[in-house]
Order: sequence, then C-alpha cells, then structure tokens
Amino acid sequence: HILERLLSEGGSVSDYLVQKGNWQIFYTRKLSGFVQILDFIPTILDAQEKQRNPSELKVLHFDSEMLRNVLLALLNSSLFYWWLTIRSDCRNLNLREIESMPFRLEAASSSTLSRLDTLAQSLTNQLKATSQMQRLSYRDLGQLTIQLIYPKKAKRLIDQIDQTLAAHYGFTEAERDFIINYDIKYRMGEGLFEEGEDV
Repeated sequence: HILERLLSEGGSVSDYLVQKGNWQIFYTRKLSGFVQILDFIPTILDAQEKQRNPSELKVLHFDSEMLRNVLLALLNSSLFYWWLTIRSDCRNLNLREIESMPFRLEAASSSTLSRLDTLAQSLTNQLKATSQMQRLSYRDLGQLTIQLIYPKKAKRLIDQIDQTLAAHYGFTEAERDFIINYDIKYRMGEGLFEEGEDV
C-alpha cells in the first residue's frame, strides 16, 4: 500500500534537479543504516591541516533554497531509506534511486513545505552539533582528521520529517508507524555507528 501511494504521486525528485544551481546537496554512495545526504561538506584535514574533499562526493543542484531544503528532508527520511531497500542493491546509493524517489512539489501544501524546510534546517544543525572530529589512519592516504556524522543521533528529527511526509502521501497511522520504525533494531542498535559515517 505504501508503494502504491508513492507511485501514484505523479512526480519525482528528478523533476527538480538542475545542471547548475546556487543550492546544493552532497552525498556519498556508501550506505549503512542511514544515508549521508547533507547540505554541507564534512571537514577532512590531511596531516598538514589542509582540507580535502570526501572521496566519491556527489552533488545535486537546485534553483532555490526552499526546494533544496524540502528535498534534503525527504532524502534523509526513513521513508527514503525504505525506498532504497526495495529499489537498490542496499550497498550503494546511486543517482537513479534519488531521482526516482516519488515527490510532487505541486501536490504539497504550503504548510507541509514550510514544515519540511524548517525540519531540514534543524536536521543540519543537529548533525553538525553531534558530529565529532576524529583522527584516523589510512594505508593510502596517511593520517586524516575527519568530521564524523552520526545520523542516528538525529532520529527524533527524522521521525518528525516522516510524520510530515506521511500526511503528505496520505499514509494511514499504521503505515506511518511502519516507516518510522522500519529496521529500527538494526539502524539504532548500540555500537552500530560508533565510528561514525565513513566519508
């Protein structure tokens, strides 16, 4: 039923991507219990304190801040994580899964868009506040100091995003609760992300 509701949306994220835009989302292909889709680039410093970009960093461009924030919220939702489990190999986050995520801006109420916009900003603030700078050693790269991101520490905000999306897509209460709690034992299990998300 959830899949049917999504596929009846009549649009997808691909409708809102542009070749060049002042507003961006950054992501890596690596998947674990959470995606790492951000509106900032995590800090990586080499042994000489010079900044490096994360490996395989991918960029999505948008033509407005509000649109970027709405889709940032959508792509960090447990609903999108569930979408990945049924549409991907569950090992890599590919552009095709992002582009195919059903969403139609025109079908969303102004209050829904405003709520997702606000939640996306809160999510970014939370991810930055709970991130940690950690020094790690790599065989090929030497010693790096990396800003590790812990999405599970923002699960309450992600749940609020999913509640907002559930209303938008017309999910029942049971469908909403299914998405919020999807795979929660493994996603939130102690020790699962103690080393942070690899960048």
